[in-house]
Amino acid sequence: MNEKAREELAKYRQLRDEVSELSEKLANLHKDQMACKKGCSECCMNFQILPVEYFAILDELRKNPPAQYRELDDEAEECNFLIDDLCQIYASRPFICRTHGLPLLYMNQGAMPGSYRLVR
Repeated sequence: MNEKAREELAKYRQLRDEVSELSEKLANLHKDQMACKKGCSECCMNFQILPVEYFAILDELRKNPPAQYRELDDEAEECNFLIDDLCQIYASRPFICRTHGLPLLYMNQGAMPGSYRLVR
């Protein structure tokens, strides 16, 4: 991997860390209303990911391969990295996995029907 690619991966990882930090704050804020808990894999589908995410995951898998894995299957409905309801690449997971299930937009119960509030 050339130096420019390493720099871009470093920028991506920094952004990924920021998204994780914000997502964790949001999850903690709404933990009583969220159904997602450790071991929940209802939303772990075979999502498309960004090219930078692919290369970051590949780089991290080369350095630290998961204990368990299965052959990649483009036709699989659930994520190829999901084994026994546990993500085998949790630290390297893409943005969709870091934010899926979070109440990024939710109904404001004190307002008129149909009004929404953005969570910051």
